[in-house]
Amino acid sequence: MRKKVFIADGDKETLVYFKKLLTAHGYEVLAASDDRELLEKCENFEPHVVLLDTQLGGTDGFRLCQKIKSDHRIKDCIVVLMSNINQEEMWKEHFYEFGASSLLQKPINSQILLTIIESHFPLPQTTVEYDY
Repeated sequence: MRKKVFIADGDKETLVYFKKLLTAHGYEVLAASDDRELLEKCENFEPHVVLLDTQLGGTDGFRLCQKIKSDHRIKDCIVVLMSNINQEEMWKEHFYEFGASSLLQKPINSQILLTIIESHFPLPQTTVEYDY
């Protein structure tokens, strides 16, 4: 199973950087720079994880997260919100109420991002055989 990650960010440099990073680590990646493109592409791509900027082209990313989680076709994906704005404490404490699993403050450390994304995928099953 190929691990699919969708990146939605209005900053082209961020999109390119995250896409290269995640592709290099074996993820299948698709990206969008606005909310309309995100919703259109997500339906067919069926991502496991969505990295969503809280200010996607002026769209409220928290509300967009709610929209994703209410769409029966993509509601099971994990949404990780990303923000370069120092969010009020309310958002930091209540982001999960919008359906997100995490809220990351930009700039995002690459290793932390990879760890958070990987934590949403099951560990591979291994079988150990014992000789008795």
